[in-house]
Amino acid sequence: AHLVFPILLDQRWTGIAFTLSGCTAVLIGLRVGNMGAYLFGSLVQVVGAALFATTDFSAEQAQPWLNLHLAGFLLIAVAGLISALAMHRHGNGAKTADRAGDERDFARLFAAAGLCWAVGWWWAAFEFEIAAHAGVYGLGARIGLAALTALGLLAIGGRWRCASARVIALALLPALCLFAARALQELEHPAQALGWLAWPAAFATLFLVLRKNEDGPAESVLPGSHG
Repeated sequence: AHLVFPILLDQRWTGIAFTLSGCTAVLIGLRVGNMGAYLFGSLVQVVGAALFATTDFSAEQAQPWLNLHLAGFLLIAVAGLISALAMHRHGNGAKTADRAGDERDFARLFAAAGLCWAVGWWWAAFEFEIAAHAGVYGLGARIGLAALTALGLLAIGGRWRCASARVIALALLPALCLFAARALQELEHPAQALGWLAWPAAFATLFLVLRKNEDGPAESVLPGSHG
């Protein structure tokens, strides 16, 4: 009943409606303890994201930053993040008669997958804008975006005690390696094109990420790691 909206609307708005409906279904399914409901809600979010992403956004992208393309991708990311955090809370809650250990393990793994999904859409939202409008500052902008994303994941990991968020933040290290290789190919000096600002910020963030992961938080992401 939550999917009440005109299917024949513009494909972009239909995709957004599916995404919001899917997020709502996940929250309701977790609330009532219905695994099928939150699996269905996750599938609906994937369908909504596919509908939205396959739309032609060439006209909207002519307007930098303030456009439906960016807003829609961010909305998909936020819906995925909300769903993932709700699953994380469900998976780490107290074991009860209606919340078996296997279900809690599944919820934790699904939460980690949902975080990856949210980060992917977050990155894609800004990647398109950087590619279209940043010009020579594109590499510096991507380095800064990677650092900001990792900081956000650390904040989520601390606020919600979500070890998988801190683990995903470790992707900053291979990302910086790729950016460094690209800088060697494209720039005469790494400090060019905002590199003087982006690289120190990225390395400081990497230090924080490594510090937060030095106790091996990956253990709490794996099934069976909680008693």
